[in-house]
Amino acid sequence: MIKSMTGYGCGQSKTALGQVRVEIKTLNHRFLDISAKLPSDFNIFEDKIKKSLEEKIKRGKVYIAVSVDNRSTKESLINIDEKALKRCYGLLNQINKKLKLCDSIKIDHLLAFNGVISYEKPVVKLESYWPRVRQAINEALREAFKARTAEGRIISRNLDQHLEVIARDLKVIQTRIPKAAKVYKKQLKKKIRDLGVNLSGIKDRITAEVAVFLQRSDITEEVNRIKGHLSLFKKAMAGKEVSGRKLDFICQELHREINTLGVKSPDSKILEKTVNIKVEIEKIKEQVQNVE
Repeated sequence: MIKSMTGYGCGQSKTALGQVRVEIKTLNHRFLDISAKLPSDFNIFEDKIKKSLEEKIKRGKVYIAVSVDNRSTKESLINIDEKALKRCYGLLNQINKKLKLCDSIKIDHLLAFNGVISYEKPVVKLESYWPRVRQAINEALREAFKARTAEGRIISRNLDQHLEVIARDLKVIQTRIPKAAKVYKKQLKKKIRDLGVNLSGIKDRITAEVAVFLQRSDITEEVNRIKGHLSLFKKAMAGKEVSGRKLDFICQELHREINTLGVKSPDSKILEKTVNIKVEIEKIKEQVQNVE
């Protein structure tokens, strides 16, 4: 099955540190290139993250971003120093008495003192959170793969259409091969007549000339090779593990054979179909650039 190299996915996982969010974006690239953006505390996971991606993605530009939202855990990290709170309350009472104030002491006054409330960062072993991080990565990958598979189906349909056009044009070329010899023979006789030469005396020479033409312009081998490459391309598309590099290589072989065919055949109809096939091969190559 064909898979596109373009996709996006997002995954989340709850931990004691907060909500871990993973975003994965994949784009076209000749090789596998992974860029990771992680919180500073999570840099210890970079090698594991890249390894887990390498196991599931063969090629493409991969951007992965990991973030942690710990707002939901902030309350559990609040510490209140009760002794400091009582001292502050007593101090404010003393000030009220000395200055003969009637102001009531509010909680806002107490919280304004430094040290009454503190936020303690939990001491955790980050390595123990790897399973949760990996869970979020796998979820993001599943989403990205869904997008890549859906686009892969579209690419596959487009490739099938281009292959059908090539097959039709190749069939026209194949049926044109014997006609090309007749056309050449007719044109040769006309040129000779235009020169005022009697054809009856050089029939053997004309036959020999046509034979040389057939030998030089025989494109049967190229046609058969192109048919073989088309069959190989379809077989590669239908495989379980479709390789974009393999499809690209077959495209190069197709292009080489059609170029040779165009050079060898002087027939205008064959040349017309040759140009059409070249255009289709270029379209296929563009599509293949996005196949993993």
